[in-house]
Amino acid sequence: MRYAASMTVILVLLFVVVAPSSARKWTDSTGKFSTEAELTEIQGNTVILENTDGRRIAVPIARLSEADRQYLRSMGKSASEPPAQPETPDGSKPNLEEESPLEITNSIGMKLKRIPAGEFRMGTDGTGLPNEKPRRRMRILGSFYMGKHEVTQEQFQHVMDTNPSRYAQSGESSDRVDGLDTNPHPVDNTTWDDALAFCLALSQLPEEAGRQYRLPTSAEWEYACLAGAEGGFCFGDDESQLGRYARYEDNSQRHPWPVGSRRPNAFGVFDMHGNVQEWCTTRRDLYKTSDVAHDPTDPFGSIPQAKLKVRRGGRSGHKADACRSSVHVNYALSMEITSGFRVVMVEIANKP
Repeated sequence: MRYAASMTVILVLLFVVVAPSSARKWTDSTGKFSTEAELTEIQGNTVILENTDGRRIAVPIARLSEADRQYLRSMGKSASEPPAQPETPDGSKPNLEEESPLEITNSIGMKLKRIPAGEFRMGTDGTGLPNEKPRRRMRILGSFYMGKHEVTQEQFQHVMDTNPSRYAQSGESSDRVDGLDTNPHPVDNTTWDDALAFCLALSQLPEEAGRQYRLPTSAEWEYACLAGAEGGFCFGDDESQLGRYARYEDNSQRHPWPVGSRRPNAFGVFDMHGNVQEWCTTRRDLYKTSDVAHDPTDPFGSIPQAKLKVRRGGRSGHKADACRSSVHVNYALSMEITSGFRVVMVEIANKP
């Protein structure tokens, strides 16, 4: 069974404004992406829009067009005005980034690690495919939470009431496994729409009020994968160390393994190399050198007409070179074999 859904884009805004609004066209700063939506409210640092199909979308002011920023200014708020920070008893301003928990566990038992904002060098100047080059600076504007592990079969079943995995204990699967608990294994055989539908369904659980789940962008994924490392992997360039961090051709018997069976990277995130390939929201061509040279901010955008999306990280049957952090391959949205995903979460409101 397959699920189709429109894409939800999440980022953190730089100022706060609260006002009702009629539906209007909102456009990103590149002019490439737009949506018809109504400004409904502001929660924390996030502007909440409601599009024509009733879905709530959180959009960053840094990625809005100048016309949209001017529209918000006309409502009485300055786009450069940051939200006030509460003072501590000694009168100092707290670091809100540091106050955010480093790890949280949501209502379905999924653990998420906080990934701090920052800059990194995306791509490679060394060995790699032409689309991985050149290496260029990329900026991640705000911190976000990312799944500590790939979404498991148990978690997918809990939210979606189905399990599409080929490598499963039960179900209509060509690689059915009997007598083995595959619940801690990553969900596999998912289309991009399956992954997106899971994120939307998880966001709509009452217990997850105030949290918005989505797939990572390709830049977010690579940034979280490297975790500050320089080189092709989260530990550098020495391929002989990959078996400590990943399930790939040399140590996997060419099938997925339970999540977290190898070492994590410096952010505490597991299986960014190998196991199952992971869907991202963005297309490879959003990271063209000509576009990021003057604006290295990670590009976001809803691209309903796109026929291809990026998968990252390599899989259990791949050689080490295919599991490098900069490898990104476009796949058709319906492509499902060996594909899994992990989620990103942004808090958009205080939970009741």
